[in-house]
Amino acid sequence: MKILVLPLLASISIILSSCGSDERISREVFEEVQRANEVKKLNEVDIFNEALKWGEQISREAQEQLDIALEQAMKENGDKGAVEFCTTLAPAILKDLGGQYGISIRRLPIDDASLAEQLLEEEKMLLEAYRYNEQNGIKHEPNLQKIEEGSILLFTKAITVPDGLCLNPDRRGDESVPEANGESSLAGMWSISIPLKEVVKRL
Repeated sequence: MKILVLPLLASISIILSSCGSDERISREVFEEVQRANEVKKLNEVDIFNEALKWGEQISREAQEQLDIALEQAMKENGDKGAVEFCTTLAPAILKDLGGQYGISIRRLPIDDASLAEQLLEEEKMLLEAYRYNEQNGIKHEPNLQKIEEGSILLFTKAITVPDGLCLNPDRRGDESVPEANGESSLAGMWSISIPLKEVVKRL
């Protein structure tokens, strides 16, 4: 079954409809959120919008840091520097940024069978949704899903050329050429796991 990554308004409907009585947030997270919300009256839409906005900001900041680090690595060591960037610098940058905000950041390639066992089921479905959108000329939209009984908000966003360096080793230097030779411009997606309590702290 194909799953579309829906535009913002439709996505809000989806996430709200998933908040029924069958979904339970762990007591520890619930109590912490309640304490943080003592003086504020927040609803699902407030939390959803803030998480979506924050996910966008984090993905932009991460991409900017990666671009700067890559440029410096190539300036110092050429192609060898680019390889080192992909294997060590890029993961370290994302780990540091995630630690700074209390979240987890990953860049997932659109096609990499070796990663299949490391992906969440939601990530597999969303990668397939972005692939479907790309194949059918549907605009890519950021997406937000509740996971882990609602204690984590999973923000995802398509990564397209020219920001896909390291995600498709077969193309290497071709990442700077959008849809070169008719190839898809979709390289992968951002996967940012944001604890619900961290979103509430921001509101």
